[in-house]
Amino acid sequence: AQCIDRLMEAFAKELYGQQMNPLFKSSDAVFRMAFSTIMLNTDLHNPGMKEDKRMTLEDFIKNNRGLNDDSDFPREFLEKLYDEIKANEFEMQKEFLEVLKRVSHDEITAQHWEEILKRQTEAAFFTTAEDAHQRIFQPDVHDRDMFVSIAKSVTLSLSKIFVKSIDDALIIKCLKCFKDMAKICVFFDLDETFNELLQILLGHGRDYIMSCIAMEYSGDDGEQMMATTPQVLEDNAAFDEDETQNQVVLEGQLPTPIPEGVLAKSMSYSHVSQMETIEGSAAHRGLLALDSAFTLVRTQPARLREAWPALVECLCALRDARALPDRVIFLDDFADSRGNLLPLSPFAKQSQRRLDDYYKGLSSASKKKQASFFGSFFAVETKPKSPGHATVPSPQDIDQNESELSLFAQALLHVTKRAKLDQVVMMRPKNLPMARQTLGTLLDSISSYPYFDDPIFEQHAVYSLELALLALIANKDRVTELYPIFLEKFEAVLESGIAADRDDPSQTNTKNVPTPFLMERVVVTILRSCIHLYDIPEIRPQLRLSLDLLIGLPTNFTRFVADRIACGMAIFLALKYFMMDSTTEWTFVHEMMDKLSFFGPARGFIFDGIANTVESQLTPTEEGDEKSILTLDGSTALSKLLLKFVFGTYQKDMSLCIPAMLCLENLYRHTVMLQRNEILKDSDLIDVPDQELWQNVAVAYYSVCRSPDAATSRQGTDCFQRFIASTKRDSLPDDTWLTMLHLIVMKQPPVRSEDARVNCCTILGKVLLMTIAHLSENKENWEDLTDIVNQMAVLTGENLREGRRGSVSPLFESTLQSITFLSNHMVSGDFTGDKEYGAWVSDTLLSELEKVGAGGGALQNIQATQRN
Repeated sequence: AQCIDRLMEAFAKELYGQQMNPLFKSSDAVFRMAFSTIMLNTDLHNPGMKEDKRMTLEDFIKNNRGLNDDSDFPREFLEKLYDEIKANEFEMQKEFLEVLKRVSHDEITAQHWEEILKRQTEAAFFTTAEDAHQRIFQPDVHDRDMFVSIAKSVTLSLSKIFVKSIDDALIIKCLKCFKDMAKICVFFDLDETFNELLQILLGHGRDYIMSCIAMEYSGDDGEQMMATTPQVLEDNAAFDEDETQNQVVLEGQLPTPIPEGVLAKSMSYSHVSQMETIEGSAAHRGLLALDSAFTLVRTQPARLREAWPALVECLCALRDARALPDRVIFLDDFADSRGNLLPLSPFAKQSQRRLDDYYKGLSSASKKKQASFFGSFFAVETKPKSPGHATVPSPQDIDQNESELSLFAQALLHVTKRAKLDQVVMMRPKNLPMARQTLGTLLDSISSYPYFDDPIFEQHAVYSLELALLALIANKDRVTELYPIFLEKFEAVLESGIAADRDDPSQTNTKNVPTPFLMERVVVTILRSCIHLYDIPEIRPQLRLSLDLLIGLPTNFTRFVADRIACGMAIFLALKYFMMDSTTEWTFVHEMMDKLSFFGPARGFIFDGIANTVESQLTPTEEGDEKSILTLDGSTALSKLLLKFVFGTYQKDMSLCIPAMLCLENLYRHTVMLQRNEILKDSDLIDVPDQELWQNVAVAYYSVCRSPDAATSRQGTDCFQRFIASTKRDSLPDDTWLTMLHLIVMKQPPVRSEDARVNCCTILGKVLLMTIAHLSENKENWEDLTDIVNQMAVLTGENLREGRRGSVSPLFESTLQSITFLSNHMVSGDFTGDKEYGAWVSDTLLSELEKVGAGGGALQNIQATQRN
């Protein structure tokens, strides 16, 4: 056995040195693969073995997992090696059989048995434990049961040594034993034991992280670390209670550096032996345990079961320590149109302050005890830091500079980056039950909602929810089966918050809403889920149920997060509007956006979402591309919202009336095209299909004309005139035109708003000129027309008198021109209405001009017209 070992070692070192491509990471890896190849040859070509018992390709690949210094050999290499061995049997066994034929059977048997016993003794005596462990052999049928029977006791013993020891080398050996046990669990498919080991390592890691956070809050950045009390496991069932009091304290030690060399070789501790390399391992055993745990998680993610909660706790603690990669450290949030993340809500700031106070309190407590609540490994000399030295990262911190982190955070970040935890969180489990378990574990923290007095629990529940959504999005093909898990949690949280709000009659006290930050993140998660998943038809009914939960949000809660909800709704609308084809969906959109628009910070986001949606209908598509159509229900819902923006319904805010009016103009044409099912050209007169909508739009435009701001009034006037000019006169009944004329004549701006008054009088003259001929033909309209003309005459007199005070004003000149032109037209041959009624209208208006001495020119024009 000794000769064979040495021969194989020599072969392994030589092959490792001569390899052209770095396939093998060490000579040990070559040694293991050589034995594995011999095993495969024996298994495939042993004539006494049944065919169904022979090693398959997948068995061979599974047996070689982690043998290349804790990493896997390339699958292509293993496949090729398997095929070659299967096709070509090793011939060395034949020579040995020829020798055996020359001696008797009894002699062979006795000598063979003695050699086996001798080899067994020699292997134990001459071969080191490390070399013996490198041997690859097929386990006996009882080996699995033997390991299971001793695994728990061995685990407890290792844990006790790991916790109590102050020897760096012994800590490294414990970690190697933990990892070797994990490999055996993988080999025998003992997932339960594997998860128990993982939980132990993750538990040590979490306590280390929490200790680092507490020390950083106390002012230490890692430069003044001193070794102190080893950590004590909280599981007193594993150890005697009196032993937990026997703690060894190292005083006056030199600062203990982080064992970077150990971390660099954590995939295999085989060559970690030099004292300068392992120095600090005992002090930083929690960091090494965390690194080992993450290595197992990364290499065996599909085996995670009971250890998921412990992993989630570590991830949450790492986030608090700012020691996660950017991809998973922050809470994904909405941004404005310029790409700037929205500022933190009051709920987020409050939750973060409570968490900071929590860690500061623990930091203060740790200074009074040799063994802190976390079982810290360190005693620190604190130095003052500026306020806010250590805080939980916010979305604005995503571009954090690693050099600005403490030594603690840098070491932790190094470990997490190498472990590629973001890939583990967003991995695709092999089967649906495993995916359900993953998401269920991440969302379990929400199950105990509400919780008023635990700031760390709220923050970690929020972060777990974020990780769960990332995992859900990574498994979109299973979302139909997975999303109900989310919906159940959403309903529990939001319904509890709404119920708490009902207990406050005034509905103004946010303290009645339990953990509002979690409620906020649930709302954001619902919107993000819809943005990412609404294109999957099978999941839309459940997404709609989630959206319906937002309608009932308490007002005193909504006002603090209205900007986030509005931004999410705007993104959802702009991206998914063409997928909403039911009246129910658009009713929700209208109700939700209408509710949000009453909050100032939300108003701009709501309008942007509507404007982007309408603009998409005006943008021509590439040839061959199918255009996304905004439905009639959608057009109607958005029109109602735009009308309110134009009227300034939302807190009398007129800042968006002009862009809303222009947007409404485009949306109205789109609505008409949908109703008529034909394309309209800009020059086409519009046959009004919806009189109520037309009237509402006209009234909204006219309200802008009456604005005291000159520029606003001018734009409103232009838009109103385009709208009226594009309308077919006979597509509306007489009553509608008379109602519009009554509105214009009765709702004139005051004379002091001269520009608006000029614009409105001009509109009155043009609308009357457009319609009076048709209206006067029906004598049933004369009463209303007469009232309108008399009111117009009164307005004319006011305009002329006010406009002539001092110098002649634009109001005077505009009124004079409009009335003169209208009067002339009423008695000209171009007037197609009732001539008698037209003459009366002309005389009535001219009389107002004569009162201020301005009727001479008009009378001459009329007389000339009549002579012609």
